[in-house]
Amino acid sequence: MANTDVLDILSDTIPSTSRGTANKDEIIREKKKGPKKSIRRPEGMKREVWSLIAQDDRESVPIVPTDTKSGGNSYARWIKHSAMKVRSWQWTPFTNSARGSNDTFILYHWQHKPNPDDPSQEYSFAKFNKHVDVPTYTDSEYEQYLQDKDWTRTETDVLFDLCRRFELKFLIIHDRWNNILYPDRSVEDLKERYYTICTALEYARTKRHTDKYNFDAAHERRRKEQLNKLLSRTKAEEEEELYLMNELKRIENERKERER
Repeated sequence: MANTDVLDILSDTIPSTSRGTANKDEIIREKKKGPKKSIRRPEGMKREVWSLIAQDDRESVPIVPTDTKSGGNSYARWIKHSAMKVRSWQWTPFTNSARGSNDTFILYHWQHKPNPDDPSQEYSFAKFNKHVDVPTYTDSEYEQYLQDKDWTRTETDVLFDLCRRFELKFLIIHDRWNNILYPDRSVEDLKERYYTICTALEYARTKRHTDKYNFDAAHERRRKEQLNKLLSRTKAEEEEELYLMNELKRIENERKERER
């Protein structure tokens, strides 16, 4: 409660006869007092800190929270909202189409009680079940366009089967590659074989060249090799490289100064 509110309440209890009258001695005493002196800010104290401490002729913050927002009493709004009809929830069984058409596993979740007149809807998150379209090839297409001296037909079939199962996540495909039954292949080798076949199939079926499946395996190998060298540097090599970079900047600055 603010100080002015307290004074208003107390002033209502004072009789009207004495509220508007003042003693002569009191008036003279007030004149002698003069204006109220303000307290000076101590030296070394920040202005912001002093403004928080000093409370000269300022009302204190009310302890009880008040509702100053427009829209009326908050309790009345709470009564209004509590009178609204609550939506019913129901523990409902559902099937997930992402598990396959032959899967009959039933799951349960909470959902708003459906209208009996509405048809049964598909599971809402089934729309996120996206699949990567991995091409297939026939025996004649493989014999005519896809043969490679470094890859057998069995290896190629296994590679494309893994690509369908793991949706072209080649790090996982490389991890699942059987190095005992088949030759050891790097991630770049697997990618190169896959995209080479896709490009050849696209040209065999449309007779048009496309860059949609372009993959530069040699560039990728060089990039990884350089990254390996960068990450395997010692502390001394890093400091030497930093020193050389600073020297290069100094030489460039001196050259620019001479050209001016």
